[in-house]
Amino acid sequence: RPQEEPSNMFCLPSGGYREPKIMYGIANQVLLEGKDFKRMVTFKNKNQIVEQLPNKLVLITAISKPKRLLHYLPTHTVLEAFEDHYYFTQEDIQTLQKKYPNHAFITTAKDMVKLQQFNIANLYLMDLEIQFDDQVEFPAILGHKELNT
Repeated sequence: RPQEEPSNMFCLPSGGYREPKIMYGIANQVLLEGKDFKRMVTFKNKNQIVEQLPNKLVLITAISKPKRLLHYLPTHTVLEAFEDHYYFTQEDIQTLQKKYPNHAFITTAKDMVKLQQFNIANLYLMDLEIQFDDQVEFPAILGHKELNT
């Protein structure tokens, strides 16, 4: 399925692109998800890879477009999304723990940094990585003088 273009053409933080769309014209390389790379997800608890997540799971996140993460999680996962770049408080965590007793929580690496201070016992990490196709080369990077010395 082709990836949809963002409808908001402004640069971040307000739009869908890190650079204006005009940059396609001067880019050294454009990579397509699903053809040139794919997203890989591993789940961890206390830095140990976990093969199966708990049945009762709540995704806590403060990223843009958090619903996209649900694609990688079990269908029964509950989403608790905060505004992008939100800093969690102890009260937020206590409220979630009361709202979802006997649930485990999962978050992204970006949010894990902010949540670690609360010592949530049943907190899992959703570790997202990009895996490039073996055929993809990076001539602009590989040709850079400083990298080849």
